[in-house]
Amino acid sequence: ALLPGFCACAHDVDTAFPPIAKGLGNALAEKPEVRGHVVQALVLIVQTARSHKAPVVDASGALVSMGLAPHAQAALDTLGRFGKNFLPLLFNVHQAEPPEKRPALQEAVRAVASATPAETLGELFAALLRKMLAPEARPEGGAPLAAANVEARRGLLDLLGSVAPSLSDAQAGMLARATRPALLSPDVLTQKKAYKLLAILSASHQGWARAELPVLRAALSEALPACASGCKGKRLACLYTVAEALPASELAALVPSLLGEVVLATREVNVKTRAAAYELLVCLAEAIEKRAAGDADRAAALRAFLTMVAGGLAGSTLHMIAASLAALGRLTYELRTRALLEPTIVQLFSTVLGLLKHGAQEVVKSALTFVKVALVSLRSEAVRPLLP
Repeated sequence: ALLPGFCACAHDVDTAFPPIAKGLGNALAEKPEVRGHVVQALVLIVQTARSHKAPVVDASGALVSMGLAPHAQAALDTLGRFGKNFLPLLFNVHQAEPPEKRPALQEAVRAVASATPAETLGELFAALLRKMLAPEARPEGGAPLAAANVEARRGLLDLLGSVAPSLSDAQAGMLARATRPALLSPDVLTQKKAYKLLAILSASHQGWARAELPVLRAALSEALPACASGCKGKRLACLYTVAEALPASELAALVPSLLGEVVLATREVNVKTRAAAYELLVCLAEAIEKRAAGDADRAAALRAFLTMVAGGLAGSTLHMIAASLAALGRLTYELRTRALLEPTIVQLFSTVLGLLKHGAQEVVKSALTFVKVALVSLRSEAVRPLLP
């Protein structure tokens, strides 16, 4: 129980860790009662080492930057040498444990993988990938996969997500291609984990995400019809990370294809899905604004975005109209400080006032919500001429 405390402030990992490494491995594999302490210790060694910084001066002596302290780098190098021993142990224990005990093991895998040499990690990654693809073989007669195989595949997706930030871009592409069939899985949890894995890849390998945008778009478009209702929140979180990684031109091309799905998701029953939809909607607006140069260009870009969202008010279904009103309400509130957008928002306000006479209760309720938000967000001088 004292081990994590020692690891949290250790400055001699390079000399103290090798003699106890074998004992820690045995405890990890064979002694469930102390396994949690060993896992926590491995994580703390990495976290502590990465937090110890020291000034680094270049050869000319002119440039000073902050880098890892010598003892911290030695600690990571030492633990990395044992990655070939600890990671397979962690993989095996993770797969044997019930799902509720796996998050701590995934954190340990992520920490140890970040210190493991690229060549060693590449070999372990390839072995994991082969295991994940192997369960796809179905029993004779086309019977469904055994429950144990499905659970094992879920665990492998979690493990691959843990090592994903430490992979190269080439390995990230390989992993994304292998994950693509899981997006179409009939198992809801498998779908969730596949979307989570793609989100991790997009966030930690932004260069890869930009280079492989057409492939990512194709995979996500293909998976949309199969996306279970319970997976939509994870899907939106994945789209969020993809959008965050893109430059202005590619983001502008992506927005029209995303917008309909995001707007409709603001009316989902699931609270987390609605929250993810609003978060992505705001993220798209902020990303569009950030990538424009100058106040006028930023205002024009946001105006075009608002116009695209407002296009849903002419939707063929009541659900689409109500969702568009909900999305416009959130954007109106988030963009309320942009003075150059005030005429556009006032025009939207005028349009929505007309929807208060709509025959459908769903539309009227959404319109009333927008009116309340707009009255709070806009200056009274701007809206007074529109009120009775």
